[in-house]
Amino acid sequence: MCKFSAYYVIHSDKDGILKNLSITNEIKPFVKEFHQYITIGEKVKAYQNSSAAIGLMILLFDDRESMDYYLAGMDKFIELELCLSV
Repeated sequence: MCKFSAYYVIHSDKDGILKNLSITNEIKPFVKEFHQYITIGEKVKAYQNSSAAIGLMILLFDDRESMDYYLAGMDKFIELELCLSV
């Protein structure tokens, strides 16, 4: 059986201090690897290139439709909370 995999980089569109990062239960069954590079309390840079990544996930899906659905709405499945820098 064919599986569909995706590589997703977690990033922010704003600078700040990472307050919380969580993944919703709905997408957890598809997460095969999760690597967090920036921990709570550390500075987050707005994403301009891969050096600003907060973390990454490797996901595995049974079909293309599910993969497309989840990737199109990742902001609903990854909860990122920042304290904005002054």
